[in-house]
Amino acid sequence: MRIGIIGVGEVGRCFAPALSQLGSAPILLCDPRPTRAAEDLARDLGAGLVGCASEALGACDLVLSCVNGAAAGEIAATVADCDAPGQVLFDFATASPQVKRDAADALRRCGRHYVDVAIMGAVSIGGVETPLLAAGDENAEAVQSARDLMLRAGFRLAWLAEAKPGDAASLKLLRSVFTKGLEALAVECLVAAEHFGVRHALYEVLSDVDGTPLPAFLEMLVSTHLLHAERRLAEVEQAESQLRDADLPVRLLPCIRGLFGATATAMAQERLTETPSPGEALKRLETIGKSVGRVAKDQSTARTENREPGPRC
Repeated sequence: MRIGIIGVGEVGRCFAPALSQLGSAPILLCDPRPTRAAEDLARDLGAGLVGCASEALGACDLVLSCVNGAAAGEIAATVADCDAPGQVLFDFATASPQVKRDAADALRRCGRHYVDVAIMGAVSIGGVETPLLAAGDENAEAVQSARDLMLRAGFRLAWLAEAKPGDAASLKLLRSVFTKGLEALAVECLVAAEHFGVRHALYEVLSDVDGTPLPAFLEMLVSTHLLHAERRLAEVEQAESQLRDADLPVRLLPCIRGLFGATATAMAQERLTETPSPGEALKRLETIGKSVGRVAKDQSTARTENREPGPRC
């Protein structure tokens, strides 16, 4: 199987050696602005290195797109223009679900196979064994052959059941909501903990979190949020005051206060006495969130309409 890799950045440089070791065929690398690291890799692997994908990828059976998300659609269009019926494109770019769906449609129309792949971890840490989540035409013979080859190369490739292109990208972005939000909270919280000299003590008082499986912990949070938002709002306000009194950076807590405040206001008339199920709580929270969003949008529109026109240029 002839393999082409578009984009020889961190991801491409990680995947190329593993595939090259299989020895099935020389690897073709493609990067319009190759770095010294890309050139060295091509030399070490005995791989071709080209700058224009359309000039060479028509000869490849399997193409791995390892570009950034902004270029994902362009790469898919380039691959679609190549004269290579039955070709398989594994798209590792972090792009929107709609970009991935559009790319899949474009390749399907010209007899190609498209697989949406989300990298669910840090390649810099996990290397070729970083977990990968795929969605696409798993049952196509060409895709199965490509999948089997990647598994032999050591890829940790799992298929998302009954999924279509775009679904893996959607899950990755939802994962980012959690992980990037947690990262931001860690920054705000640990800066304060270090300032007060209690960082290691904080780890101790957070140790109970380690004793609960993450899904159960998250569902406990959203299930009890409706019932206890008002009390927890007071704690958020006290925490924010503590940081402000110490002249520490406070960027997330005002947003958190706003979320708890919106829930507390919405639930003030309902007088819940029992904790709802996670599903029930999430439906109610979606309704509250949409209501708050509509109010904010209306207020923004009103401010714009009432604004005096500025000077004409």
